[in-house]
Amino acid sequence: MAHGSPDWAAQAPKSTLFGLYDMAELAARLGSPVTFDRRGDVVFCDDFTNGLGRWVETGSGYGNDAYPVVYPTRTLGMAIMLRTGSGINDIGGILREIPYPVLGKIGFETSFVVYAGVAEFRLWIALYTGTAVYDYFVSYHHANGSLYIREPASDVVIGTPGVVYEDYAHFQTVKLVVDISANRYERVIFNDHTYLLTAHAPRVTADAGVRRCVALLEVFSAITGCVTAVVDDAIFTQNEP
Repeated sequence: MAHGSPDWAAQAPKSTLFGLYDMAELAARLGSPVTFDRRGDVVFCDDFTNGLGRWVETGSGYGNDAYPVVYPTRTLGMAIMLRTGSGINDIGGILREIPYPVLGKIGFETSFVVYAGVAEFRLWIALYTGTAVYDYFVSYHHANGSLYIREPASDVVIGTPGVVYEDYAHFQTVKLVVDISANRYERVIFNDHTYLLTAHAPRVTADAGVRRCVALLEVFSAITGCVTAVVDDAIFTQNEP
């Protein structure tokens, strides 16, 4: 039986085009939101075109809410406005429950816009094993432009990329990668900065809850009165390098 490709296939030279071998690049050109960091295999991806149908609202304080908006968006369709309650340190957020992932390196990515009065924006993976919960998060603190992760004893600074611009169209992208087989952080990517974190462990607390993985996006208020942030393109991956 013959093998290979006909002489007019992707391997043959062309005068005006070049064969496209990278399927991730093809998907990006066709409109996939997975464009910032294409490593890992996508388990869950939401560009919020269908609103909050795949998420659960969470938060604290009077007036906290989450709702779709058509502007600003990072990609076509809609994004989600997170609104905190009206008190200092109140929260606005959404969460998504995901089946327990394959043991190995998993990633969680999103893009966000912050406005005046925001204390921090947090991207969080909570892994419930049936006996304990492992908390992995990266938190951007808007007052000083620092990034924090949660370790067993406390939250620690991993870098200071700087205070981001408060603007309707100015999205920041953050990706957290952790190794749940080794119970450690792997790396955090924040725009053009990458922080290697293999020496850091998550906080672990006893919990007999159902075995599952929870992905959360949250904004915290620094002032009295409801404050907002926009999130778009939530992407969860496994088999990260």
